[in-house]
Amino acid sequence: MSQPRPTVSDAELCAFLDCETSSWRRAEIEAWLALHPEAGARLAGWRGQQRLLHAAFDSIAREPLPEFLTAPLPENRVAPFPHAIAAQRNKRPAEDMTPRADPDTKAPGVRGLRVLVLVVLALAVLIGLMASSLPQRPAKSAAQPALLH
Repeated sequence: MSQPRPTVSDAELCAFLDCETSSWRRAEIEAWLALHPEAGARLAGWRGQQRLLHAAFDSIAREPLPEFLTAPLPENRVAPFPHAIAAQRNKRPAEDMTPRADPDTKAPGVRGLRVLVLVVLALAVLIGLMASSLPQRPAKSAAQPALLH
């Protein structure tokens, strides 16, 4: 058997926990876990969480989907992502058909939003400066009677 890799990432431990590693990598991770009991304890904690999640939600996962999710779409309905459907028809990856924004242009409204944020910040600073320059009133003591108008 080959030597275990020096480290095993958390992503690999998750794959190991979900039985998504190859048999040879599974053996390497088991050997690595034998040398690293703290990682084994962390993995045991994850197993406990996994059991609790399965106990809580497996019954929901087995429920049938509602009709509105499984019903076929009408033929005349406009697809929400036409570029993805066109890619499917052309057997091309969807990213080739995805519209790309020009990196030199900014989304509309971004400049206006920045201006609005700056105006609000300026007003907040101005109000703070005005409030700090007001004369401070002395606090009323309990001995002074309140004046009624």
